[in-house]
Amino acid sequence: MKVLALLLAAGQSRRFGEQDKRSVRMPDGGLLVNAMLRRLKKAGVEARVGIRRHDNIAPLLEGEAIVCPRGQEGMGGTIADMLNDVMTDSALDAVMLMPADLPLIRVSTLAALAASASPEPVSYTHLRAHETGRN
Repeated sequence: MKVLALLLAAGQSRRFGEQDKRSVRMPDGGLLVNAMLRRLKKAGVEARVGIRRHDNIAPLLEGEAIVCPRGQEGMGGTIADMLNDVMTDSALDAVMLMPADLPLIRVSTLAALAASASPEPVSYTHLRAHETGRN
């Protein structure tokens, strides 16, 4: 099954105050967002990063970016733009939506999440979630 991680990094980064969380330096000197990309790669999960148009982080990324014109609208705009971009991939079975600021998440956790993915719509207590994917 093909699973693609979509890292949400096109927002305003307000949780870190004034500092742009994506460019936070990790102890090894690398960028926070790239630490997440490396962990996903080690877990065997392909990933893409959602960024804003004309984003200064783009040339520093160690992975593929998706430009999200509606990223300034918040997480919903970023998710919509990213899904619109990847849903044309007929080999894609599932996506993992993830914030870009989880650099300490274990590789084994990412691998387990990917392994548990399913092409079936998400449901909770018999209520179906809004389907953003294809049937």
